[in-house]
Amino acid sequence: VRYPKMLSVSELEEFSDLMLEVKNILTPYPSSTAESVTAAERIYELIKRRIKAVKDYINEHYTEAVRLELLAEIAGMSPSSFSRFFRQRTGKTISSYLIDIRLGNAARALVDSPQSISEICYACGFNNMSNFNRVFKAKRGITPREFRTMYKKKKVVVKDLAMAFLTAEPDEVPGDSIENVKTPEKKSSRKKVAKKPSASE
Repeated sequence: VRYPKMLSVSELEEFSDLMLEVKNILTPYPSSTAESVTAAERIYELIKRRIKAVKDYINEHYTEAVRLELLAEIAGMSPSSFSRFFRQRTGKTISSYLIDIRLGNAARALVDSPQSISEICYACGFNNMSNFNRVFKAKRGITPREFRTMYKKKKVVVKDLAMAFLTAEPDEVPGDSIENVKTPEKKSSRKKVAKKPSASE
């Protein structure tokens, strides 16, 4: 005799939360096909709103310590149920999503901001430099210092090209404008015929 697999406590909590939410949505509706579709759409919209509310909070507070319990409260779920819910809907864990947001802002600051790397590290929510360097290299393939140096070199090259463009003579400026295109001289396709000497010569 095969017995059905027992659900874990967290799975039971998630199922209970979902069933309660479905009950709250379906209660005002009589059972009909059209109204069932409407209820399903409402469930889908509810899920989208939950995810958006959590993402909005993380985007606004990524520089702070973000607690799982608070995010679960925003979504109206228990922490264990919310962790699974978020991973299923986004393909990422909460910690992985938060790290990606912090690294994205750190990378932008490394390129655009004059702040030191350590200042950027703490301003983007990382607790220490060693962790920041390790996570950044794991995700980007290079350290924050190498990342900043690489983009500074690119900026210098672009700046030099721009200056060369502005200071060049018209014929030296690359481009497809009519003024800059020199039309090659056309060679005559006629063969030169040797002139025969006249009788008088």
